[in-house]
Order: sequence, then C-alpha cells, then structure tokens
Amino acid sequence: MPKVNITVQNNSQQAIRMMKDAQEDRLLEAITEWHAGIVEDMLVGERSGRTYRIPGSTRTYRASRPGEAPATVTGRLRSSYRFRVTETGGNKVGEVGSPLDYALYLEKGTSRMAPRPHVLPAYYKRESSIKAALTREWFK
Repeated sequence: MPKVNITVQNNSQQAIRMMKDAQEDRLLEAITEWHAGIVEDMLVGERSGRTYRIPGSTRTYRASRPGEAPATVTGRLRSSYRFRVTETGGNKVGEVGSPLDYALYLEKGTSRMAPRPHVLPAYYKRESSIKAALTREWFK
C-alpha cells in the first residue's frame, strides 16, 4: 500500500490580514471618491449670489446664494479637505473633512447665515460610485 503524506497549514492569520487590507482598500476608495466630489464637483464653478469687490483690489467675485455650495475666492477651503482611514475598536472608519472651523458653518449655516452645503451634496452626487467601491468583490 502506498504512503500518503498530508500537510495541513494554518493560513488563518494571513487570510485575516488579507481581508483587513481589502476592507481598508475599499473604504479608502470610497472616501477618496467622496473627497473628489467635494473638491472637484462642489467647490468649483460659478455661483449666483451677490457680487463683491475683493478688498484691496479692483477685482470682484460672485458669492454663493443660500443653498448653493460656497463660492471659492482664495481656494483655502477647497484645499483644506483631507481624507483618511483610521481604526477604532477594531473597526475601520473612513473620514472626510476640513480642519477649518468655517467649513462646518458653511455646511450647516449659523444663526446669521443660511447653509451653503457642499459635503452632503457631494456624497449624494457620487453615492452610486461610493457604494460600488464598498460593495466591490474583495478577492479575485
């Protein structure tokens, strides 16, 4: 009778690591898409609010109306948006945001200013691409 050798190898740690990496890749792809929606779709283009003169110059710009995404004059808000993946309690978390205080005031409005939403509309504009990134097959 011929001899048969069977070797069993435990690859569970490698498989878990591959699943975590794939999870992070999908999440990073989704938040990158959301970030692009903010800086490429929402914080560009013309607005339809009042026209103002830029202090210290003869140039003017058109502000945003309530409900429109904020107008861009210097590009500071647009260039401040960042994204990252962190881990909290074993869960991967995707974050998209700006460290500038006034980004939240523009998004939500204040008691003296109507909202100029740009973060949530960017999500809704690219929602299908964001969801596709999160639901794409992990391994091929």
